[in-house]
Amino acid sequence: MKYDGWGRLSLEKRLCLPGLIQVTRLPDGGGVKVSGPLTRILSTIATSLNTCVEYVAPSDNLWGNRNPNGNWTGVLGLTHRKEVDMTGTVLTVDRERSQDFTFSVPIRSYERTIVFTRPVPEADITGFFRPYTPLKGESHRTEEGVVVDYAKNSAWTSTLWIITAPIAQADFGSSDEAVTYFTDMLHSAALNSIPRTSGYFPKRPVPWWSQVCTTAVLEKRAAFSRLLRNRGDPTLLEDFRRARARARRVLKEA
Repeated sequence: MKYDGWGRLSLEKRLCLPGLIQVTRLPDGGGVKVSGPLTRILSTIATSLNTCVEYVAPSDNLWGNRNPNGNWTGVLGLTHRKEVDMTGTVLTVDRERSQDFTFSVPIRSYERTIVFTRPVPEADITGFFRPYTPLKGESHRTEEGVVVDYAKNSAWTSTLWIITAPIAQADFGSSDEAVTYFTDMLHSAALNSIPRTSGYFPKRPVPWWSQVCTTAVLEKRAAFSRLLRNRGDPTLLEDFRRARARARRVLKEA
């Protein structure tokens, strides 16, 4: 992670990923045109962080393979030589590559994932500190082919969204709707997350339980205590069941 003088996450080195980010040179010296499904995602991240993105393309335009001498080509060569930062980019991780690279570990791995993490708290790709020890989580696939996972830790208010975008147009027909869904989710997470921090140290975590959550749990415990003192009372049993259901509903919605 690199930060500028204002504590903002620096995104000045970003990879050109074959098939996901394309760089086309315009005729007559008109510069270059950057396109592809990930460009909109990176634009959303950069806008949220009030910074800019520089795209770096490998000369061979390949993902990368290891040569007999131990060097890597393509995107992996740029990463191995520390010429780019792989934070928040898409990468296929296998056993051979894991032995040579120190990039973050995928939280949940399908074929390719977008959000990576290490076993310690750190800023994610949107510049927010989030919990990486999930207390509970779910996974589902949308109609557009996007896999959405979420995990919530009891000590934090925010939810960690792990979103896997479509890999190729041939696999899902069209990735435009899926990328739109991803950017909307990313923007929503950025607006409703823990405030950004300066440097590497997070602010004190905001308690996950609100006053409503605390009240619901205390009411459930009080109802259970009354039930223990008067076992067999059907009214107290019904009160406890009602309080327990309310507490579960409130905590699930928190």
